Amino acid sequence: MAELHRAVLAGDLRDPGERVPPWLAAVLRRGLARRPEDRFPSMGELLDRLASDPLAARRQRLRVAGLALASALASMLFVLLAVELREQWLRAQVERAAEKSLAATEARIAEARDAGDPGAAARAFEAFVADPRHDGTPALARAWLHEAARRRDDGDSDAARTAFASAYVRAAAPDQQLAALVGLAQLFRARLDWDALASLFRQLDREHPGAAPELADLRRDVAFGRRDFAAARAELAEGGPASVRALAEALVGAGATAYRDVERVHVEADRVVVLPSRDDPRAVHIAARAPGLPPLRALPAAAGTRTLQVAPGEPLFAVGRGYESGLPVTLYRADPDALTPLLTWDEEVPTAMAAADLDGDGVRELYVGTSAGRELLSLTPRDDGQWERRVVYSEADTLESSPSGLAPVDLDGDGSLELAASFTGWRAYDVRLLRLDPATRTLRTVARDKLGMVLGLTPLRGPAGAPLLVAHNTHVDASALVFPPDRPHGDPAGVYIYALEGDRLVRRDQLVHPLPAGAVRFDSWPPKVGDANGDGRDDIALEFARGGRTHTLLYLQEDDGRFTPVLLGELQVLAFAQLDDDAADELIANLAEPDGGTRLWVVGAGDEALAPVPTPPAPAAAPELDDPAWNRTWRHAQTLQGLGLLDDAAREFADLGRRASRPTSRATAYYTAAVLRERSGREREAQALFRSASEAPELAADALQGAMRTQLRLGDYEGAQQTLAALARLPALADDVRRALAQRWAPLVAVGRERVDLDFDRPLAPAWTIDEPLGLRHRPGARSLALAADTAGALASLPVAWQGEMIELAADLTVAETEWGSGLEIALVPEADAPTGTPTVWLGAHTPAPAAAASRSRGCSCAAWASGASATSSSPRSRRAAPPSPPA
Repeated sequence: MAELHRAVLAGDLRDPGERVPPWLAAVLRRGLARRPEDRFPSMGELLDRLASDPLAARRQRLRVAGLALASALASMLFVLLAVELREQWLRAQVERAAEKSLAATEARIAEARDAGDPGAAARAFEAFVADPRHDGTPALARAWLHEAARRRDDGDSDAARTAFASAYVRAAAPDQQLAALVGLAQLFRARLDWDALASLFRQLDREHPGAAPELADLRRDVAFGRRDFAAARAELAEGGPASVRALAEALVGAGATAYRDVERVHVEADRVVVLPSRDDPRAVHIAARAPGLPPLRALPAAAGTRTLQVAPGEPLFAVGRGYESGLPVTLYRADPDALTPLLTWDEEVPTAMAAADLDGDGVRELYVGTSAGRELLSLTPRDDGQWERRVVYSEADTLESSPSGLAPVDLDGDGSLELAASFTGWRAYDVRLLRLDPATRTLRTVARDKLGMVLGLTPLRGPAGAPLLVAHNTHVDASALVFPPDRPHGDPAGVYIYALEGDRLVRRDQLVHPLPAGAVRFDSWPPKVGDANGDGRDDIALEFARGGRTHTLLYLQEDDGRFTPVLLGELQVLAFAQLDDDAADELIANLAEPDGGTRLWVVGAGDEALAPVPTPPAPAAAPELDDPAWNRTWRHAQTLQGLGLLDDAAREFADLGRRASRPTSRATAYYTAAVLRERSGREREAQALFRSASEAPELAADALQGAMRTQLRLGDYEGAQQTLAALARLPALADDVRRALAQRWAPLVAVGRERVDLDFDRPLAPAWTIDEPLGLRHRPGARSLALAADTAGALASLPVAWQGEMIELAADLTVAETEWGSGLEIALVPEADAPTGTPTVWLGAHTPAPAAAASRSRGCSCAAWASGASATSSSPRSRRAAPPSPPA
């Protein structure tokens, strides 16, 4: 106590530690201060200070604030809930109103269509989709889905595709998006648009993974259509027809050959005969029957031979002829080191040829179909070593019709060969079975079936090896003389399978082409037959054209005799051949090369892999402006591009460029639109967009190169020269771009400055050689040259110096009066070979002679040809041949 007393008197307080709050310790120190003046003035103030706990006050303030905040939040949540409920109610009202409006619109559309008033139906639909009250509603997407289905059912696939895309873009519900994608997928498949279908599947996998199992078959079709047989095999691992699975397995692996630009391939027991189209003169190439087709020898025909047909077998025969009218036809025999001429006669180009021993004497006769004579000839060796040419099936027998196909067959299985023949116009349009009459040594008709424009025949092994015949009926030519008005092409187009029952050709099957209209090529005969999948049954291959590229339609024969179609994209099958030790035949096929030609490949044997068709470029990344509507439209355009709707996407991107607030975003939008326009072949629009995009330094190099490409394709060489100069002035141009400009583009641009313009506003200059003075006329004051001739041959010629670089030939022609089967050609021919030499480039306007003039179908066609590659047009305008691409 004494120590405590001293501490109190001295004012020496002990530290209370952490048990006493700092504010309370301070109050206690002041209250216990030694000096009175340091203490609280009164007891009341001390008590007040002891009662003023700041922590308690803070807790009280927090409680009050929390209650206030809770009340505010509750009020806010109540307001937001009320607003959300009101918005949901309003949205439901809008959607209900839109659904009622859609129901009424659909009723009006159905009524208008039933009444045969498509205009009223279109106006009703357009009024619904244009109503802003329907934006964002499920009814709007449903309306587009209904309209897409109607357009598809009406056969307007382009309009249906746009409608399905619009439905997809406007759909918010996953089921509507999926329905739109499925509809687009089916349309793309029907159009064989593999690129768009592949893009759609990528979009589908991103947004709806695992959905739409009904599209599994289409995924397999895309893999075959894009020449990705390994992917097809993977798709088929989950299931599918056994024949198609075996095909995918058989086609993996390939090997390139040394042959380019091949026209025909014939497979024999121990060799393969290859006929390239660009040989001058034409030649027969012999290759070993082994993977890669190792070349053995080449046997050229006589100089000037431009067409060559082959009848395979031992010995091998060939018939050749030049292009010009009046030139003779020559029969050759393929000896070990040369084509030996056997017989020459005056005739048009043979239309069909086959070698067969129809008389059973052990020596094959050669049978040739003629175009002008419309008859069948036999070419047979005599005892004195000479060859005899006889008419064995006359013009009366053919019904004044041209033979289009010949094939030795034994359809009755008696061991004796007959000759299957097909005939086109003027009057036949049929398939026949011909047998040699031993007494007259002429052919007589055993059976006949009127079918249509049959282009080629091929024997086929049916179920259990039954002998059958394949005929390809194409709707190339109509005839009002032969067929009724409601079916002027004859029976439906497709592949017909024939059997012989007694003396009747019986149709066992008809295979309808699963192809868009107009996809079968005119020169796609005869059908090819072989075992593509190794199941021991014969399959059928037909080539067809789509999108400027050549593809193959395979019919795989099943064990019950039915056929399963498979489309092989960008692969032109020319023959089947067994080249290795597996069960399946290999496909000998043409594949396109980057320079525009083709290379012959063996598919199904080899260590190489066929390069899949290049994937279309992905849509450009969005620049993302501070404009939600602009960003939304960009994503919309990206979706359209991803779905293959390039023109619609280009239009959206161009509009984005006009609306962009930043220069870089503006240029990016213009450049993206320009690339899409260029891919669609709309060169002038692409050029203007490239020019607009080049204003941004970041895109100037790419945009100016794009502008130069379009200028060259349009023939604007002066503009291309200016663009090339602008590119060279860019300060930060990459080295590889500078090399490409110097090595690839500068020579092309320079060539365009050298030109020869021939204007006929005055009499012909003395340098002209006039071969037919009476066929030319220049009227005083006229700015054109009038041509009138009824004989074949050169009319006039002019020497022109050419350095061998890129060349363009353009002409302005007006056809005033013409005859069936006549034409005019303007050609650049090497001087040493003129006038019958192979043209370097030519333009021609022709009036084709139809097989039935009674149809009164008239028209002019134009073609451009360069180095064996041709481009054609049905309008009387010249088309420029694409320039060869020089090495970079």
